[in-house]
Amino acid sequence: MPIPLIQIGCGGVGQALIQQILSQHTALAQRYNIDLYYHALADSRAVYCTGAPLTPEQVQAALHTRQLGQSLATLAGAHVGLHWRELLPISPAIIIDVTAADGLHPALVQAVQEGHRVVLANKKPLTADYASFTALTAHRATRYEATVGAGLPPSTRSSACWIRATRCSASKPA
Repeated sequence: MPIPLIQIGCGGVGQALIQQILSQHTALAQRYNIDLYYHALADSRAVYCTGAPLTPEQVQAALHTRQLGQSLATLAGAHVGLHWRELLPISPAIIIDVTAADGLHPALVQAVQEGHRVVLANKKPLTADYASFTALTAHRATRYEATVGAGLPPSTRSSACWIRATRCSASKPA
């Protein structure tokens, strides 16, 4: 099943994600019968989209451009001044936000309302306002990672283990 990806952000985290998706494409297709492909890549200055699925070679060229510190705007086929929202496909896509930018939540909410899915590397869109939070999360269309202190994921189990360890060390005689 082909699944289009629109990735917003091509900094360090975005570049690592691109590399991971490219390197795992065949394994994901064989194991889960899904075909993840990039429909568009966006940085702060441009959106790279050709109107067709980006080939692995085009994605590699975009990755190389960003690794050199250049904007996607330097690529042939890049759209300067165009918002990624204007390039969403008709079929459901996964919008991946790996930015630390403010103000993306209205476009992400609209994408979810249109049937797309959202993956967040940062929590900013979830902290905008309660209406945006519920619109993004109400129908399980948004996935995100939450970390606290030293990048450790919060979990009931790890918290319980920490509390038990603290109690045990506090109750030992000196």
